[in-house]
Amino acid sequence: MTKEERIRYHKKNPWSKHLVGILNRCGKIRSYLKIKNFLHTKDLKYLWFRDKAYLMERPSIHRLDSFGHYIIKNCKFIEFSEHCTHPKNRLNGKWSYEYDKCVSCGKTDREHYAFGLCAKCYCREWRRINLKEE
Repeated sequence: MTKEERIRYHKKNPWSKHLVGILNRCGKIRSYLKIKNFLHTKDLKYLWFRDKAYLMERPSIHRLDSFGHYIIKNCKFIEFSEHCTHPKNRLNGKWSYEYDKCVSCGKTDREHYAFGLCAKCYCREWRRINLKEE
């Protein structure tokens, strides 16, 4: 399939490109999570119309249980911006496993990234360390 044919196919079947993302997430890179995909293109098409993803600006597939597999009962399409700020089910309401808030800015409305820092503070800290002016 050429690049143009693939683009045409995804434009006609927009749910199909989400299957590519799912397969990448379930591949070797993230196999340590042991998350498996049981969805096919027809299942994603069903979810697409059930959740009215065609009305969304940038639909994203979301697993209701973040440790659960990709199955119809555990998945839905939500707006990408909502997906980015979606609370993590596995933390039972906590901000992270070890911290109640970001150790740098003290906020809890941003997602935990690493080392007790939210994503914004982590990026700022990374730039400070790695992009020092010489």
